[in-house]
Amino acid sequence: MEHSGLGRLISKITRSHGWGEKARSWSLELKENISFLWKEKLHIIALDAVLSTLILCMQVYSLVYVFMSLAGVSLNFFDVFITVLLLNLVVYYIPSPGASGGIEGVYSMVFAHITGLPQLSVLSVTIWRSATYYLQIFFGLFFFARLRKKVVQQKITI
Repeated sequence: MEHSGLGRLISKITRSHGWGEKARSWSLELKENISFLWKEKLHIIALDAVLSTLILCMQVYSLVYVFMSLAGVSLNFFDVFITVLLLNLVVYYIPSPGASGGIEGVYSMVFAHITGLPQLSVLSVTIWRSATYYLQIFFGLFFFARLRKKVVQQKITI
């Protein structure tokens, strides 16, 4: 794994040799722990999956409603929730180039029709997409950089 092109790149970026064996060991331990959970604690996994899905749906599907409400647009929460849910089921079958904004365009058109306020719909969908997608990428990069800096500092002191 470490001798492949990608492996050498990872070694160069992380400045760590032997990371492949550590990753393999970690993944085997993870596999054992997951097997234990599936065999012994299936009810916990099922409950976690259901609750996580509900929370994610509420977060993602209700943000457009919140943004529209803050702007003073009167909408029915369940109409917005169901619309976003149905759009999420359909948009994955509409071919669009990655990162082209095609999906956001579909959301904006649908909500512009529902509200009659195209500019507000575009703004709401942009904020919604930023909060549910780009913000998570930003936080991931931020914490990755902090963790990497901490690991490098620990290696220096050793």
